[in-house]
Amino acid sequence: GNGAVRRFLFLEEMEARILSSHRKAGPPGLAGGGPGLAGVNRVIRRDGRVEMLEGADGRLLGPGDRLEIATPGGGGYGRSGGKR
Repeated sequence: GNGAVRRFLFLEEMEARILSSHRKAGPPGLAGGGPGLAGVNRVIRRDGRVEMLEGADGRLLGPGDRLEIATPGGGGYGRSGGKR
């Protein structure tokens, strides 16, 4: 699954920017393991609207808006099942 999920609640108007990676494809696996899940950046507005963010993005946020960052999950190691 995804790694940690962080949520930030904004109490006043301010600009937020993020620089992150693995938002379109998850981290690769090693030795035949599958890739991890991609991370997600999004803004949840006070009125419930959701805006998806790119890996490098920014938005003006107001009181009651939230920024949610889900870090990517790690890739797998080795093949599952069967002989190596």
